[in-house]
Amino acid sequence: MTRLVSPFYYDLSFDPFLYAEIGEERNGMMLSVLSALARLDIDPWSEAASLSRLSAERATVRLTSLLSTTPSSQIKAPAPATIARLIALLPKAGRGEARAPGAAVTNRSKSPWYRAIISLWR
Repeated sequence: MTRLVSPFYYDLSFDPFLYAEIGEERNGMMLSVLSALARLDIDPWSEAASLSRLSAERATVRLTSLLSTTPSSQIKAPAPATIARLIALLPKAGRGEARAPGAAVTNRSKSPWYRAIISLWR
């Protein structure tokens, strides 16, 4: 059975990066990294984990490449300063280290109701 939720979904360390705004869409709405990656049919949490393992330079090249494939009818290509700002939001602890799926479950798991839901999900 295919998992419907990314194994990295519960890692809050990716939230500042994923929910950061890239820029304004042509329709006036702000586009987040999460939305842009999802529109490209890429698992946003998995991609954030991959980017966090890369050096800042390689992550910048990868993110620039990904965002440049977003249809220009939705948003224009982000400026290099925007890409650098986004890369700076990635968790630094994961850079250069292998990160196992779901390895860094953060403080959400300390809540009793959350543990109950997770135990039912598994």
